[in-house]
Amino acid sequence: LGVVNTLGFGAETPNIPLLSRIADILRDEPAEFKASLKASLSSGMSFAAAREKALADTGLSDGEAGIISSPNNILAVEYLRALSLFKSSMVPFAAERSGDHLSEDLAESLSSGAIRKHLLTGGGLSGLSDHVPSSVADILSETDPDRFGNNDLFSDLLWYRLTVLTGSGGWKSLTSYADVSEQLARRICSLLPEYTTFTEFAGIVKTKDMSLTRISRALIHILLDIRADNLREYVSDGFTSYCRILGFRKSAGELLHSIKGKSRIPVVGTLSEADSVDSGMSPLQRRLFFETVNSGLIYERMTGSELMEKQAYPHFL
Repeated sequence: LGVVNTLGFGAETPNIPLLSRIADILRDEPAEFKASLKASLSSGMSFAAAREKALADTGLSDGEAGIISSPNNILAVEYLRALSLFKSSMVPFAAERSGDHLSEDLAESLSSGAIRKHLLTGGGLSGLSDHVPSSVADILSETDPDRFGNNDLFSDLLWYRLTVLTGSGGWKSLTSYADVSEQLARRICSLLPEYTTFTEFAGIVKTKDMSLTRISRALIHILLDIRADNLREYVSDGFTSYCRILGFRKSAGELLHSIKGKSRIPVVGTLSEADSVDSGMSPLQRRLFFETVNSGLIYERMTGSELMEKQAYPHFL
């Protein structure tokens, strides 16, 4: 954007030098790292455990390598890897994240899982309003708690997609989607007769070397038609980027003007701007933009929320 000089993020271990060292190893993947990772995966070790061991075998202590098991540390490493990859001048800053990220109980430091569980079990905003911004509380108050963050809302849509795809092309029809390997495609196809709901199906597809998170992500990619070839194009394009302005205060007008003047990526506000030939967006950027909008519309439809712009619909009609 040409105006940002600091990148702030949360981390369980707010040690920028250590996080940066891990990011560099994961970016460069030295020979000893690759060899260790391959050997551990071949022995049946999960990817997360194999990666941690590979980091230790590359020169980190077990304690240093172990921080990669924490979710915010994982994100922090990816942020730092991206800064290094793009040779960014932005200065990273890590704020310490505390609390049990796996806990689904209400506490002073809430996890996203705790918020979802609270809403899905009928807790409403009681106990949450002190832990989320008022704007978030307003949105949650207008959303049916039985539908918020519930993967099973997409159960019938996913079953339909899997049935149509595998019915016409078998397991091979699934391998074009992002994160779907041949092994996973075969497993999805063979277990499809046991399908009941999104959540239960992801659970029975899960194996020791394929985590529930990965399975759920792959199923969502199939549902939303997110294909591996598309992602490869975006990566080859330098991670196709654009900036969408969702809102700004009048007092920030000068900042917005500066962004539009200095940004190296297209800056758009409305959907009509993105679809205009004058937007400055490449075909890949425009495709990614509307893939994102389309996904949001599907989520809105299934959750009963009204967060997306209504002017999005004419584009698809």
